[in-house]
Amino acid sequence: MMQLAREQARQGKNNSDEKRIAHYIIKDRTLAEGTTGTVKLAFNTYTESYTAVKIVDKTIARKRKEAKKEIKFLSKIFHENVVRLEHVEEDGNYIYIFTEYCAFGDVFSYMQKNGIFDEETAKKLFIQMVDAVEFCHRKLRICHHDIKLENCVLDDDFTLKLIDFGFAIEMEDSSAGKKLIKIYDGSPAYSPLEILMRRPHDETVDIFSLGTALYYMLCGVFPFCDPDKTTFDELCKNVQNNNIQYPKTMSSSVQHLISKMLAPKNERLSIEEIRNHEWLHSYANL
Repeated sequence: MMQLAREQARQGKNNSDEKRIAHYIIKDRTLAEGTTGTVKLAFNTYTESYTAVKIVDKTIARKRKEAKKEIKFLSKIFHENVVRLEHVEEDGNYIYIFTEYCAFGDVFSYMQKNGIFDEETAKKLFIQMVDAVEFCHRKLRICHHDIKLENCVLDDDFTLKLIDFGFAIEMEDSSAGKKLIKIYDGSPAYSPLEILMRRPHDETVDIFSLGTALYYMLCGVFPFCDPDKTTFDELCKNVQNNNIQYPKTMSSSVQHLISKMLAPKNERLSIEEIRNHEWLHSYANL
């Protein structure tokens, strides 16, 4: 299949369901559907390799704004756990954002097919999420603002990559100190109370989302809701009460870590405290 695609690319032959943009052939295979755009598989005829392309309808102002923001941030992020921006093109109606292709897809979809992770596998993926978030917070002063397993993809080597910076926020400082964020985007199942209640907040919202992601990787459910059944008011109440149920098979160490990440803002762990937590001590690359 790969050889056929390469041969067609060399000869400039496209199937009727394919589209050529610059030196890319966009295949009729959807990899994901997001709020900003549809992600499809594409073939780079220069490198003769596959890539992913997010196709954004730029006639819709909100989507155009999110796409421009994502391009801006990805163009200056170079980290092994953040998806690599490869190329950008535009035509009359669409923006095409080409990024590296991650064959195993997003973590959430992977789990739907393969089930929950054991603690050692979850630990290896989780620390890569922490690495990516720490880089964004400390090096670039960016709050991702939409950390979730659907926004973490896995490449051929099962290396995790953070994607989708359409909701990301640049953190600003003022003479009075750090300016709080007053935008309330994000996915409710992964959001802390300050976002759900539309309160000014800071980058520690990403820590809460990391805790939710870790809980899901180990349990296969969300800590505070069932997205198909729980109402928004019930979700807010559950997060506020912070009553988390843990399986008996889960180690007390990871339970403690998750509980401290899902705590109210003034009690929530920092990135450094997460790194120093006993549950992560056995991971060789820390």
